[in-house]
Amino acid sequence: MKRYLVIFLLILLAFLPQALMTRANDIEVFIVKNQEITVYNGGFVSVKMEIAVNETVPLIDLKLLSKNVQFITVTTPTGELLDYELTEDHLTVYTLGASELIVIYDIPNFADHFLDIWTINFSTPYNSTLILPQGSLVISINAAPVDVRREEGKSVLRLVSGRWEIDYIIITDVQSPIAHISFPLNGSCLRGEVDIKVEVNDENLELAILRVDEVQLGLWTKSGSYVWTLDTSAFKDGAHIIALICEDIAGNTAKDAVRVTIDNTSPLIKITRPEEGEKLNTTSITVKWESHDEISGIARIELQLDQEPWIDVTGKNSLDLVNLYPGDHTIKIKAVDVAGNIAIEKRSFIVEAPITPTLTPTVTPTAIMNYVMVGIIIAVSAIIAILLIAKRR
Repeated sequence: MKRYLVIFLLILLAFLPQALMTRANDIEVFIVKNQEITVYNGGFVSVKMEIAVNETVPLIDLKLLSKNVQFITVTTPTGELLDYELTEDHLTVYTLGASELIVIYDIPNFADHFLDIWTINFSTPYNSTLILPQGSLVISINAAPVDVRREEGKSVLRLVSGRWEIDYIIITDVQSPIAHISFPLNGSCLRGEVDIKVEVNDENLELAILRVDEVQLGLWTKSGSYVWTLDTSAFKDGAHIIALICEDIAGNTAKDAVRVTIDNTSPLIKITRPEEGEKLNTTSITVKWESHDEISGIARIELQLDQEPWIDVTGKNSLDLVNLYPGDHTIKIKAVDVAGNIAIEKRSFIVEAPITPTLTPTVTPTAIMNYVMVGIIIAVSAIIAILLIAKRR
């Protein structure tokens, strides 16, 4: 029994150092959080590495992109310089308990070119961000990057660890794109659905973006004339900026913008006279009203009596109607704001038949005297006539 126990202990002792070594190897010594590779015109490259380090390790070993490096600096985020040793393309950094490191170095002539085509070729065990020069355009790549985007005329690629070979060209262009919003015009008032018309032109156009304030609407990558239908109800009433921003591959930009007012609210219109159902014993009336629109303003006021044609009363707040026939009548007043929203208010009223006055004759003393005088004159005239007739006989 003791012999078996001794054998077991010997076996355990034989494998214990290996087990401990395996556990030590499992400890994560450092992580390269980001390796930013910036390529400049002429093939010059600058590399910046941001590294998280296990504080318990005294040193770390980093794989560089090339043996031909220069101007190496190793610091903590607070700027403390750390010692290092360079062997071929390996950099040994003495961390001194630091938890974060920043390593920066340069590589001259790292990107090579043939005629107008530039090539950058490297292998790295770390995920990287590659920034190509201003005006660069990738024409060939040996594998699919995680992401490709444009920033200020530069091609930016996110790459996983491994070997990369990328061909690119640099476009020399000092001419800015043409960006033009042909409709709506600056100062326009908009409602409902509106077609925004734009024109974009550049031989090396990268993209054109149409926005309302900070909301992106359309995006185009080719020159041309485009129409985007804007649903203004998706935005609040009031002032807004419609902008067209263009950028070409070389990083030249252009912008056109118009200020507009969105108004999807009808104006306010109120008839203050006559009252609904009011009865009139006259054939005329003064119609009165009030109107208001706080967004785009009142553009036009019209009035209609019964089925007669609308008449323009813009700028007024009252109107006299005369010679109304007896019976029921309806007045409508329509307010139209600058954006084209319409509000209509109506009133009904009744014109009753006017009362014809009864005339009663009155007799005055003067009238009686007049009647008496007339009678006397008639009587005297009759007597004279009789006497003249009798004398002739």
